[in-house]
Amino acid sequence: MWEIYKAQIQMVKHTRDKQIKNGIY
Repeated sequence: MWEIYKAQIQMVKHTRDKQIKNGIY
């Protein structure tokens, strides 16, 4: 359960980093 939760957080963080790089906030 915790592994899935952590994986989701990593995914969100990765997506946010990509959006910031592309200039989308």
